[in-house]
Amino acid sequence: MIGKTILSIFFLIGFSSFIIAQEPDLEQLLEQQTEYSDISDLLEMLAELEQNPLDLNQATAEQLAVLPWISDVLAIGIINYRTQIGNFESIDELIQVENVNPDLIPILRKYITVSSPKVNRNFSLATKTRFSQKIQSTENLQDSTYFPLATKAYNRVNLNYGNNLRFGLLLEKDSGERRIDDLKVYFLSYHNDSNQNRLIIGNYRLEFGQGLIFGNPYGHYKGNSPIYSTIASRRDLLEYSLVDENASLYGISGKICFKIYQFFLFFSSTKLDATLNEDGTIKNFYSSGYHRTDLEMEKKDRVNERLIGSRILIKPATNFSVGATYYRSYFNRYSAMQDNNLYRFAFKGKINELMGVDFKLTLSQFNWFGELARSKNNGFGLLTGMFMQSQNLEFVIIGRNYSRDFISFYGNGFGERGDNPQNEQGVYFGFELKPSKNFQFGIYFDQYKFPWRSYFIPMPSNGKDLFVGVEHKTFRNLSLSLQYKFERKEQYTSELEQIVPRSQNRFRVQLEFQPLIDMKLRCRIEKKWVDYQYYKQVQSHYPNNFQGILLYQDLNLKLNHDFDISARLTFFDTDSYESRVFQFEQDVPGMLTNQMLYGIGTRGYIRIQWKVKKILNLSIKYSSTQYHHVMPNSSSGEIITDKTLDYISVQIETYW
Repeated sequence: MIGKTILSIFFLIGFSSFIIAQEPDLEQLLEQQTEYSDISDLLEMLAELEQNPLDLNQATAEQLAVLPWISDVLAIGIINYRTQIGNFESIDELIQVENVNPDLIPILRKYITVSSPKVNRNFSLATKTRFSQKIQSTENLQDSTYFPLATKAYNRVNLNYGNNLRFGLLLEKDSGERRIDDLKVYFLSYHNDSNQNRLIIGNYRLEFGQGLIFGNPYGHYKGNSPIYSTIASRRDLLEYSLVDENASLYGISGKICFKIYQFFLFFSSTKLDATLNEDGTIKNFYSSGYHRTDLEMEKKDRVNERLIGSRILIKPATNFSVGATYYRSYFNRYSAMQDNNLYRFAFKGKINELMGVDFKLTLSQFNWFGELARSKNNGFGLLTGMFMQSQNLEFVIIGRNYSRDFISFYGNGFGERGDNPQNEQGVYFGFELKPSKNFQFGIYFDQYKFPWRSYFIPMPSNGKDLFVGVEHKTFRNLSLSLQYKFERKEQYTSELEQIVPRSQNRFRVQLEFQPLIDMKLRCRIEKKWVDYQYYKQVQSHYPNNFQGILLYQDLNLKLNHDFDISARLTFFDTDSYESRVFQFEQDVPGMLTNQMLYGIGTRGYIRIQWKVKKILNLSIKYSSTQYHHVMPNSSSGEIITDKTLDYISVQIETYW
């Protein structure tokens, strides 16, 4: 009843106006055609920069390039301008830097600042507490398959002493898990701003080169931004404060900087989840992170990995760097995958080694980058590319070749799979053209193949993606965008004992309008067609193709400096799971959701952010999905027998 009332309110709001999302640029970077709901590394980083913006007159090129809208070319251009002209007097002065697009400046205002007196505080404390829960109880909770504690909980504390010392603690549990600290990470770090030296004890992570050896745990995907969703921005040594239970290293790590050299040393002793064979060897690694049942609990912390490594980075000039990375990891149990057909090139043994070299070179408007890595079994990974940027044109070309036996547990190079640089070859090309202030055109094309069998396809396969996007600002506060995306992949059918093609077409029309400075509005309609040869050849009674359609309306209001409210009403109608549709949703700060929808139904949500006081932020999101013909169920198998699925998230942040 509550859900229907809220949906009715959304309906009235939607028909009273046009529509928008709060962060359209972030959506272009983060939107993926997979169901995903978790903490976002990028959102966390940007939230921290909002609290502590980069000083435009002090930041290095590497620090500036961490922002997803600033390329290496642009970062070096900013540094060169600062060196030649002097310090920036205001952020608006960025317009004088070569290749800066004027539309970029309003986006960057939240994350950069110009030199201003800093208030030296000996002590600061930030906390974040979040609780999320489905209102309806799942069958696995009702029959005690899971521990009957439905709340998903997240608690984090960050403590800073002066400008150099930092302590962090994070506790997290999923719905159905017993312990509030099912995931526990913590760190103590020292950072010297003057020479960039750093030391971390506890949980940490590494990001080097193009990510073939150590990469961002969330990878780089082909999003709706042909350029910036594909380019890697690595931040070398970082404290770990994410909820991915498989991407953290635990031990001690350090960074020592000299004039043109940087040295990294790291040691880790980490416990990993795994399923064991009867003889105690590793059958497979368990990566979901769920510990809700006795069977899942049996897999927890069964394997210990000890890892030691180093890296040297040589940077003789601002525009050129070359690095070399090496590590050796030792497992206390032997890894022996029993199915040789499925796991012929999977990791075997107790020891893995990785070594690699990477480089970056920026000349004028061009940036060349690449990385070559080799694992202990002589498997290799190679990624190289070129990026060009001018004020009206940007393009990137990336080639990758990951051998079928390349073993990189912490690698996350760019590719179709996004998180596993193995058994893939491909070439990606993307560009964005801005012929006028009010018109933008973007396109990318990716051709790839898997030279050896994959887990689901017992033979080589291939695919290709095409994306075309056009945006036109008809007036200063009104814009229209069109998108078309085509995907073709091959899938295996056991009935025919062969692979058959599966193609997918998606077309999107979107209208954005800002009638008032504190009101943003968006309307979107999206149509999807899926043509799967399997159903034509095996299931002849099925239609030739499956279709899905989505229509949503957004409203975002900033009632005052401290209070934001956003709402959305969505209608969806899909023929089957094959033609399911997705919509990206902003959640409470630091979270994102790419919501999957199929069947026929409606979905609505309302989100409120309130800065109660200078030291207290309160965020609430309530969503309700009404299914008319398909029972809601999740990808993890939690089935809800009602046709209504309601979800609530509450987050409290404090700053002292």
